[in-house]
Amino acid sequence: MGIAASPTTLVEESKTVTTLTFTLSEAPPAGGVVVSIDSDLARSLAQFDVFGAQFNGASLVSANADSSGLTLRLNQQTATIRLPVFDDDVADSPLPITYALQSGTGYAIDPNASAVTLTIPRW
Repeated sequence: MGIAASPTTLVEESKTVTTLTFTLSEAPPAGGVVVSIDSDLARSLAQFDVFGAQFNGASLVSANADSSGLTLRLNQQTATIRLPVFDDDVADSPLPITYALQSGTGYAIDPNASAVTLTIPRW
């Protein structure tokens, strides 16, 4: 199981959209595979327009308690989330956010694709 992101520099004024790609080594079983990503930054999801997210091959299960990450159900071997950055008119200085895959049932994490770092530069 791996995660990748493109682009990784997100400009609020441009409303940059990043694509998070989740890849399983084989097709998921019926009912999918539940995976979580987390960061060490509480409320990091507030940096994104989560209502504008587009899911392909995955569905949102929930955000975690402090909104530092989320849980997804992957229904395809390769699944994506198109996630726009949220223009909040607050200067970030720059703000790097690393989302790491969390251990779970039904998959092993690829150590070469275990996390992505997204950066919101200061404006």
